[in-house]
Amino acid sequence: MLKRLGHDRDGMVLIEFAMALPVMLVMYLGAYTVSDMVACNRKVTIAATTLANLASHALSPTSVLGAPSTTSATTYLSAGALVLSPYPMASGTETITLLRVCSTTQAYVVWSQSQTQTNVGTVVTSPITAGSPASPTLVTLPSGLLTTLSGSASYYPLAPTSSASSTTNTDICANTPASGNTPVVGQAGAYLFVGKVSYDYTPAISYKAITTTKMANAIYMSPRLN
Repeated sequence: MLKRLGHDRDGMVLIEFAMALPVMLVMYLGAYTVSDMVACNRKVTIAATTLANLASHALSPTSVLGAPSTTSATTYLSAGALVLSPYPMASGTETITLLRVCSTTQAYVVWSQSQTQTNVGTVVTSPITAGSPASPTLVTLPSGLLTTLSGSASYYPLAPTSSASSTTNTDICANTPASGNTPVVGQAGAYLFVGKVSYDYTPAISYKAITTTKMANAIYMSPRLN
């Protein structure tokens, strides 16, 4: 009987399947999580592009500059948030910013509005920040964003140059009204709209190595309206 039992192969496939099942599940769930992360990151990029595109088409830089504290882009921010669906919108923050270039590497923040909303459309936060030429709020531009004019070494009119002092030609960002140098920061240079989306991605199936991943993307566009 023992000899016959040693040659018995009944149930071997079931045992092998039971041994392989945990490995197969880990591989399947891992592949699903990674693909879902990639899809969510793509959503973040598309949402940021949507924000920049809507703002550059619908908002006038000169109008925003005239009344930055009252300019509202809530409608466009909500439209950008919808792009994140079906991912939870409350995990994301949408931001539209108007910049004015003051050097080849920096820009002055004219106005910025951020918003977070729930899936049912309730706005969680909607802060508006307006810049001040007397105390400029500066941001660093991505490397290579600005390029020189064709056949020239000049960035004009994207990045202005000062005629007051050779030491300020590449740093108009420091030309506050009190400095006495011209042009004053925020009064020259090209405008840029920035659409930015930050998102905290939490996978449906959590692993120790993958709990919450922060995603972010920012898209820069020139305005279409004066």
